[in-house]
Amino acid sequence: ALLVGGWAFPCLGEASEVVPAVTISADGARLVGPDGEPLDLRGVNWGWWGCVDPADAELLRSWGGNLIRISFPYSKVTKPGSDELGGDGLALLDSMVGWAEAAGVWFVLCCQETPGGCNTAHHCLGGKNALWRDETYQAQCIRMWETLAARYRGCKWLLAYELMNEPGPPPEFTTAQYRALMVRLVDAIRAVDAERLIVVSPRQWSAIGGLNEEALLPRPRLLY
Repeated sequence: ALLVGGWAFPCLGEASEVVPAVTISADGARLVGPDGEPLDLRGVNWGWWGCVDPADAELLRSWGGNLIRISFPYSKVTKPGSDELGGDGLALLDSMVGWAEAAGVWFVLCCQETPGGCNTAHHCLGGKNALWRDETYQAQCIRMWETLAARYRGCKWLLAYELMNEPGPPPEFTTAQYRALMVRLVDAIRAVDAERLIVVSPRQWSAIGGLNEEALLPRPRLLY
């Protein structure tokens, strides 16, 4: 268990041992909640670009919201000069997860900036966009998700893992290569957290136009 803001959260740890029954399922274009009824999500983004405090999750609930997308950059949740997760950034991520858990609000963990960067936007490692051409960065991304899945799999209100925000591989990185990398990431998470939903984005900066049969992966329990 970790202590966050004076509260102990047994779901958080180096490798959470308790894995709650996953109560959310995907049925075609809708989600089904624990009561067997369609689950409508209304929520907000939390991330490194703004201020978040413990009361914000409860405030969201008072507005009728039920979802927080917690975005994090890889470079902020690793120790300085290392590819090992830790430091103040990981502690902040733990805190945000803990606040959502305490409020009983669903949350999605989204990698806003992957190792090496995953698009050409300036805020994503200066537009480096090197994930696609460097196996070292791809391996780091896989290890990151394995570690985070082990850390947070015990959280009751964890809705899904979102592999990356707005992937923008270069044209020479083929659809087949993109699918293969996404499958590797999905399989790495599922080896640790077998039933949780995973969000996979189309390769064209998550554009809906990129969502076609070629983008669909041969794995269950995915959201696009």
